[in-house]
Amino acid sequence: MKKLSSLTLSFILVLALYGCQGRESDHPVPASMKPIEQVQREHESQWLGLPGVIGVGISEQGGKSCLKVFTTDSSVHPSIPTEVEGYPIVIETAGAVRALKDKGDSGGP
Repeated sequence: MKKLSSLTLSFILVLALYGCQGRESDHPVPASMKPIEQVQREHESQWLGLPGVIGVGISEQGGKSCLKVFTTDSSVHPSIPTEVEGYPIVIETAGAVRALKDKGDSGGP
């Protein structure tokens, strides 16, 4: 399988996570909690370093903000906490992320 460039993979993940983005003002948090965007920034590189984790986004569950971790399969789930800094973590198995071939793509480098 052709290896995806970092830019291509980043673009795919941005598109996949775009719909998961919440707006902080929609769900105010107690003053003692950090904004969810800050919590995401502080923890996502740790989770993305785990084999099988392909994305981290902000979503909502039951009307409350949460972090969503996307994985290729369920084998990585035990390595991901159920909450971080007061925010729940929802894990979604998305499967492998692959770039679609362009009509003019010969499949070569």
